[in-house]
Amino acid sequence: MDTKRYRLSKSDLKLYLDCPRHLWARAHGQLNEAPTELETHFFNEGMHAESLAQEYLRTYLLPQHPGAFLSTQQGYSDGPFFARVDALLCGLQGGGCALIEIKSSTKIDKEDRYDAIFQALILKEQCDLRKVYILHLDKSYRRGQDLDLQNLFKLEEIDFDSELANEVRGYREAALAVALNPDVLASEACYDPRNCPCPDLCHPNLPTPSIYEIPRILKAEKRKLRASGWEAIADLPLDHPLNEKQRIVAQVLREGKAYLNLEALRERLENLSWPLWFLDYETCKAAVPRYPGYGPQQDIVFQYSLHKLQAPHAVAEHFEALYLGPDEPSLALANQLREELGEFGSIIVWHETFEMGRNREMAELHPRHAAFLEGVNDRVFDLEKVIADAVYWHPDFKGSSSIKYVLPVMLPAYSYTKLNIQHGGQATAAWQRTCDTLTLAEDREAIRSDLLAYCHLDSLAMLEIYRRLRSLAGMDPA
Repeated sequence: MDTKRYRLSKSDLKLYLDCPRHLWARAHGQLNEAPTELETHFFNEGMHAESLAQEYLRTYLLPQHPGAFLSTQQGYSDGPFFARVDALLCGLQGGGCALIEIKSSTKIDKEDRYDAIFQALILKEQCDLRKVYILHLDKSYRRGQDLDLQNLFKLEEIDFDSELANEVRGYREAALAVALNPDVLASEACYDPRNCPCPDLCHPNLPTPSIYEIPRILKAEKRKLRASGWEAIADLPLDHPLNEKQRIVAQVLREGKAYLNLEALRERLENLSWPLWFLDYETCKAAVPRYPGYGPQQDIVFQYSLHKLQAPHAVAEHFEALYLGPDEPSLALANQLREELGEFGSIIVWHETFEMGRNREMAELHPRHAAFLEGVNDRVFDLEKVIADAVYWHPDFKGSSSIKYVLPVMLPAYSYTKLNIQHGGQATAAWQRTCDTLTLAEDREAIRSDLLAYCHLDSLAMLEIYRRLRSLAGMDPA
């Protein structure tokens, strides 16, 4: 590496804060940075929001500062540090400039402040920087028939001479040192092997099973365990402090056999009310609201799959809805769901905060369905909690209660790998393509078929996992 030409960007700093070794891998050309379909979708949404933000600055902010002008997307360097600035308002009254960092989020977090301050530290060496702002989407905004740019965005000032500035100075020097160091082992590896973009660098000799398969252990605790040489479950002291769920998982991993709390499982399943309904939504998150009534970064429900089980051994009925038209899709879905979903029986989902959150949003969008959707939420049973609460746990779950990990372990005959769409991110990207007027009719029809197959398996997977759990609980005698 030519250290004289290396420049550290704000995205490098973010990567360093996530994991120093990931930054090392990027600096040395060993990081897999191919974006997923969902990451590409979020990037495109962010770019759309940024283009509107630039229009907002020209239309509403610039006229408030007579004689000033905007400089956008200009690059600035300070030695090895580089930043491409979203917007710089120059020629302010009394002199000086104001930095404006654009974010497509609805709130400002510490990472956003780090981004802005990283740029401010560079600009302070180039111009008379007086102010630093972050322009982001306003969470309280709801779209009317047309977009209202003046109220879509919110401008917040950042104190760039705060203690955070000293933190950023320290972090950027440390990040630069990592990037320039030829020794990969001098940088800290990540603590999430399952999602690591460079596992051969971070976890080349990872024992199986490892401590990373114990759910919800904080990063600081994982660091202590690794420093003590306790990455392997076999090396973890039996008296190491874990909560009850973590202790059960650790025991399962040590013994290599599944755990079942028979009494707790029976209690949960026996409390369900018949008939049972297995419901799954598919959504697309839009940074900028596309339809009236929507807020920034709100999910658009465009599809559901619903299985009905009238009795334990009955043949399940299936209902489904998918909207690919130009209009807002969730009203048509809510209308159909109201017709198909009975007034009685438990509604089983996987990860209740998602489906219940979408029901609350649809209730706000469509008040005439509010009572119905609130009633749906009152009947929800989260099947994932049987796994997440370690009522049942299998060593092959690999530390995850995601249905994508649970289904092939409990029911190997079912697999997402046979589908063209295999996870929610791909479903989002696929539906987004159908919204493009340039998408050919035959391609749109193929996408429709793929979306229906994927969502169908999601609700069917819950049904079959439920049946398997009933069998494990001894509730279906042979």
